[in-house]
Amino acid sequence: EEYHLEGKGAESSQVTEVLQDGVSSERPSSRLSLVLQSWRKASASTLAYQETDLYKANGLCPAVARSVWFEYLVLVVVIFNAVWIGIDLDLNRREGLLEGPWIFPLVENLFCIFFFLEITIRLLAFRRIVLAL
Repeated sequence: EEYHLEGKGAESSQVTEVLQDGVSSERPSSRLSLVLQSWRKASASTLAYQETDLYKANGLCPAVARSVWFEYLVLVVVIFNAVWIGIDLDLNRREGLLEGPWIFPLVENLFCIFFFLEITIRLLAFRRIVLAL
């Protein structure tokens, strides 16, 4: 049996070494597991991507976008938004956004403003906006 994996550079040589060293003495399921583990390890370094590496070196937007509290704030708002969608579905029986009680369109607009500001901060943090795509 032979295993053929496509790859470039260090990943291919590492997988080839594993295949040559350990394949013949292992059971088929262990061989496949060994190959997959080494492939993951070899490609993990090439697949690592940090969007913060593409941010500007200094400025307000990059500082806010890099901060841990901003990440936690966004996470809390996303969770609250999910809970609010459930509350809205249970309590607001009206069809349109403006037909129900005033609290529902107010909260929806607040979420919209928050997420717009989040995207704006993240986009302005990039050195070039094209890098955000």
